[in-house]
Amino acid sequence: MNITASVKKNDVNYRAVLDAIAFLKKHEVCIGIPENTANRNDEKGTPINNAELLFIHTNGSPAKKIPPRPVLKPAIEKNHEQISVQLKKAVDAAVQGRQRDILPALKMAGTEGQNAARDYFTDPTNEWAPNKPETVKRKRDSTRPLIDTDEMRKSITYVVREVGK
Repeated sequence: MNITASVKKNDVNYRAVLDAIAFLKKHEVCIGIPENTANRNDEKGTPINNAELLFIHTNGSPAKKIPPRPVLKPAIEKNHEQISVQLKKAVDAAVQGRQRDILPALKMAGTEGQNAARDYFTDPTNEWAPNKPETVKRKRDSTRPLIDTDEMRKSITYVVREVGK
């Protein structure tokens, strides 16, 4: 997102605007599976965590005959307008010198992105390859790709973090 704003040094809240813009530039919203929520709770001794599993499913695995089923990028792209509304609120707050309103807007953008990604698992337009017959049988007749225990989907969240930390 590119931002252009003009502030004159004689504006009443000139310093507040500069400080708020600097604060906004130091923060980013990340959607995905953070390390602290990556462990799987459904299987004891599983050597793979949710973040690794999402990576495999995003890219597929020819060796394991797993087709790509990307989640994060297409979900964010499909819902970019709703997410952008919240990011715009953060930008508006910054250019008006309202630093206290920036983090809540970034958190709302994160919530929108998190929900978009979680919802994408059941979105009929995601065009994922269907489960193989043996997978459907193993999952007790479930034809829904990537939804078995729901652990991976539930672990997708957002983080608003300070850049460089």
